[in-house]
Amino acid sequence: MTATETDPVAEVAPVVRRRRSEAPSTGGRRGRQGRRSGRAGGDGSRTVWWQLASTAAFAVLIVALALLGYQASRLITGGGTDKVTDPAAPGYVAEVRPTPVDLVAVTTDDGVLAGVLIVSSAGAKTGGTVSALPATASAGPGEKGTFPLLLDDFAAGGLDQLRTSLGVGLTFGFTSAEQISARDLTTLAGVAGPITVNNVDNLIDAPDKATIRAGRTGETVRYRAGEVVLEPADVAGFLAFAGVGEAPDRQMLRHLTVWEQLLTALKGKDLSALAGEGSAEAGGGIGAVSDLLGDLGAGEVTYEPVPVAPQPIPGTYFTAMVPDAAALPTYVARVVPFPTSAVPGQRARVELLNGTTDKDAALLVAPKVVAAGGEITLLGNADSFDVTATQVHYPVPEAREAAEEIASALGVTATAAPASSGGVDVSVIVGSDRTS
Repeated sequence: MTATETDPVAEVAPVVRRRRSEAPSTGGRRGRQGRRSGRAGGDGSRTVWWQLASTAAFAVLIVALALLGYQASRLITGGGTDKVTDPAAPGYVAEVRPTPVDLVAVTTDDGVLAGVLIVSSAGAKTGGTVSALPATASAGPGEKGTFPLLLDDFAAGGLDQLRTSLGVGLTFGFTSAEQISARDLTTLAGVAGPITVNNVDNLIDAPDKATIRAGRTGETVRYRAGEVVLEPADVAGFLAFAGVGEAPDRQMLRHLTVWEQLLTALKGKDLSALAGEGSAEAGGGIGAVSDLLGDLGAGEVTYEPVPVAPQPIPGTYFTAMVPDAAALPTYVARVVPFPTSAVPGQRARVELLNGTTDKDAALLVAPKVVAAGGEITLLGNADSFDVTATQVHYPVPEAREAAEEIASALGVTATAAPASSGGVDVSVIVGSDRTS
């Protein structure tokens, strides 16, 4: 058997059946008029340093992350799909357990979304990858040319709609979702104590009507650039705050900094006392979130910004900050080695088989398959280890487009052929041409 690494993503294709123990919500996004993200004029150049740093870190950690993802993939949901039970033998195929990806929605005391935390786990107590988004970002286009903000998605349909909308926008599903209120976040942050974050920008409060009528601008600096000390009760408010003129991509980096400092301060702390706590409005989410962060803090944690880009809103002078389609494939393949679909048909289900004596052959191919829109559901060995040329097959015409995307990423041509195992859209057999 073999499995993971990382590379760019492409389009998605129809899916035949799910292989999920906890399928994400499939409710569609509702069109609605919400607050626009017009604040996002976009000073994107200031985020280049973060993207460069992310790329450099990826180059250094790619092998280690690939190995972790591969080991996690071997935690299969059962044994081989046929009578071959030796993982090293030809013909052994097993189901893959999707990479655990948790969505945590942070809300204000008024129940308004303040931001989201995305945690991709490498396995229990082995660390993982953390991303964050502010409520002022958008998951993508809604109906009639609108770009609903994440806070609009949450207001319209709660955690389920946020989970679906964001999963569609990011091109992968969440295996679980939790909600944590500002009060519960204060309790959690209280275990860490005050944290210090490096605030890049002066964050300006909007003027109120009284100061405008008085002829004054009314603008005040709520949080000054430089080191800001946040008491536990201040964390949720800092996440929820959006400064005048602060673009969502800048706000995203601010959120990520807060979570990095908070999780670092929580590392090694005993969070077991929080397991039974949680306010009613958060559905007791603090217990699940404390367990999640406890497991995460037990290993190495990597912090990854979600790639975003400004999208003009038709008919207006405003822009929305949405996932960057060009950079998203690489992000997904790196952060979620074995993704699942957020909605049926989002990703093509792929059977990935090693046809060589190199046990790492599929490890080199898996990220390219994921980057090309694949969801690896079956992993194992071909009937022979003497395959010279990598093959990509699709069993039904509806899967042709997905197969061609994957084949293109691997530098081969897709062909029609019966699936060797049931319930897959695309079959990939890795040949020795991928080992040199």
